[in-house]
Formats: sequence, C-alpha cells, structure tokens
Amino acid sequence: MKIKRLIQTLILVTILIVFLVSTNPSDISLPLVLIPYLLAAVIFYRLAYFLLHGLFRGSIKSSKLKLYALILTVLLTNFALLKSIGQLTFQDGLISGAIVVVSVVYISRFSFSG
Repeated sequence: MKIKRLIQTLILVTILIVFLVSTNPSDISLPLVLIPYLLAAVIFYRLAYFLLHGLFRGSIKSSKLKLYALILTVLLTNFALLKSIGQLTFQDGLISGAIVVVSVVYISRFSFSG
C-alpha cells in the first residue's frame, strides 16, 4: 500500500516537472496557471502526511493527522502563491504562521470526529 502511494506521488512530481518545463506562464490562460499549485498542494499533502505519520507513529488519530497535514499544505501553498505574486513579506509569514499555530492548538484542544 505504501509503495502504491509512493509511486502515485512520484507520478505527480513527474507531471508537475513536465508541466513546468513545457509551459510558459505568460502564454497560458489563468486556469492553467493554477495547475502547478494544485499539483504541488497534493504533493505537499502526501509528503506532510507521510512525515507526520512517521513522526507520531500512531500516537495521534488518523483524522487529526490528516488535518495537521492539511494545515501544513495550506501554509506551504499560501507561501508559494504569495511569493509568486511578490507579496510574501515577513509580516505575511508571521500572519500565516500564527494562523497555523492557532489552528493546531484548536485541533489539539477539541476532538475532531468526522
């Protein structure tokens, strides 16, 4: 099962690399510009889940682990989007980090059933 997920992630990375190498952002439409960010978000999520799963080794419920991975994914994707439009500043990093800290504390305090 883990090998299957690893192969799927490697395929996504390959698709992302091919897309980035073969396109010019100034020549494609806006919806196509968002494709690399969506692919990167899926890759970030899979890697974050894998790393958190290895770090906590079953001490956290799977639902909370998925939420932590999602929060990290949102943070990384947010940084990438802000950087691409030239709006990533120290203050933006602090605000995004604060949102992540508050989200993690909230998730840790209250049980998530879903």
